Amino acid sequence: MKAIGYIRVSTDDQAENGVSLEMQVKKIKEYCKLHEIELAGIYGDAISGKAIEIRPGFQAVMWMAERHRIQHVIVWKLDRLARKALDTLKIAEAWDKIGVALHSITDKIDTKSAIGRLFFTMQAALAEFERALIVERTQAAMNYLKAKGQKTSSQAPYGYRHEGNQVVENDREQECLVVLQNLREIHPSWSLRDLGRSLANAGFKNRNGNGFAPGCIKVMLEARA
Repeated sequence: MKAIGYIRVSTDDQAENGVSLEMQVKKIKEYCKLHEIELAGIYGDAISGKAIEIRPGFQAVMWMAERHRIQHVIVWKLDRLARKALDTLKIAEAWDKIGVALHSITDKIDTKSAIGRLFFTMQAALAEFERALIVERTQAAMNYLKAKGQKTSSQAPYGYRHEGNQVVENDREQECLVVLQNLREIHPSWSLRDLGRSLANAGFKNRNGNGFAPGCIKVMLEARA
């Protein structure tokens, strides 16, 4: 029965964890040899966790699976497929219906068995939970630093500036934000582009000396909400 390997890596993976494409290829080949699975090929995407719809390597794997060209898909780790557990579960469920088993080497998962599918579901849910905890903790730390007036990035948000390790108000930019809020209240029907044009006419520009794009206006309004 034929298998296809799928590999994916981001710059952060290679820099921090040594998870190169070459390493994943090596592990997949060793796995197939150990389990006597015929490896028809390996597809990959050298990009971070973008939507699966715009990953050409992954779409090639899907194409082969849907046309019954393969019976197994092998990955080094579950998060090579998708960052979100729900997406991973949907993929595995779709493949299971057409007789394609998913193998995750690191997670020791093989979905062709009932216990393998159960363990896979649990692992995917735990991975999603872990990522949610990381996001929650990171946001809590950022909020704590903001509350103390400490900088949380290399560039202060519009309306503020860095003074040493502190974040303080930028008088000119604060004035711009006040004017913008007033314009929104006075002219609720104006588009974001109209508001940006009015700010430019009043002499307010962004940090690059240009007019404000609609997206920037939206962020500025949300910051004052």
